[in-house]
Amino acid sequence: MRAAVKLLTVLAVILLFSAWAAPLLFKVLPFEYERIMNRLIVGLALITLYVMYIRGHERDLILFGFRGGDRSKWFASGLIFGLATVVFIVLLEIWLGARQFHENFSKSGAAVSMARAFSTGLAVGVFEEWFFRGFLLKSFRRGLSLGWAVFWMNFLYSLSHFIEVGNLKGGAQASFMNSLKLMLGFFSRFQEPFPASLAFIGLVIFGYLLTGPLLKTGSLYMSMGIHAGVVTALKTHNKLIQPLGGPAWFFGDDKYYNGVLGWLCLLLSWFVLTKIIHHLDWGKDVPQLVMENRKTCKVDPESLF
Repeated sequence: MRAAVKLLTVLAVILLFSAWAAPLLFKVLPFEYERIMNRLIVGLALITLYVMYIRGHERDLILFGFRGGDRSKWFASGLIFGLATVVFIVLLEIWLGARQFHENFSKSGAAVSMARAFSTGLAVGVFEEWFFRGFLLKSFRRGLSLGWAVFWMNFLYSLSHFIEVGNLKGGAQASFMNSLKLMLGFFSRFQEPFPASLAFIGLVIFGYLLTGPLLKTGSLYMSMGIHAGVVTALKTHNKLIQPLGGPAWFFGDDKYYNGVLGWLCLLLSWFVLTKIIHHLDWGKDVPQLVMENRKTCKVDPESLF
């Protein structure tokens, strides 16, 4: 708990310092004010994480989750599971009358659209899983218990989906107070608190679903596959499905995770995924990964891998 409070305090100091320093840098740097402050916050946060959790353990942290066998099996099964999860939610909402099939591919054709969707899904799935559930989670584990490390990693993962660069409007000047206002504008993807809360909860659930395979297998490959499959399906969604209406708090929008029905389906998928992994006999080298991490784990290593 003390380590979590320390992390929050450090992040708060970074935000306050950035709010103070960004107006000064704006006077001497030839860049937009919003970009200066955004880069300053990200840079200071990365430096802080490096000093607090990473320094001296770079190789172990960067490669965490990439070792082990059966990589192609884990990734392929995750990809299929991610696609199946979104298809299940879509079919359920069609059955409930909230959506209908409506093909709307561009002139470039379905093949090109699908290829673009898969490329995006692959890039997002691989990078975000490496960064959040690989590099960041392992970094947090050096200073936090497993439970807190998973919580803060998924908290930041969910929060990252709300970040949008704000704007100083109406001729407002770069100042400390306007910097604070601009920071609040970073999280302006949803203007209303209620839909923002629904989306945040859904993303947390999805984050824990993606964390499950890592904790069970010691590998990031299934998590990458699931993430890639979900993003691919969502990127194709608008080309095949049309909304018909219904309460947004229950059905959500084209992301699905910001509705109660989406939460329930993700929880069901999490449960099913746990059962599937339990019955798979892949990953014969998991005990070796457990032994390699025995010295750094503050909890029973079996609960981590």
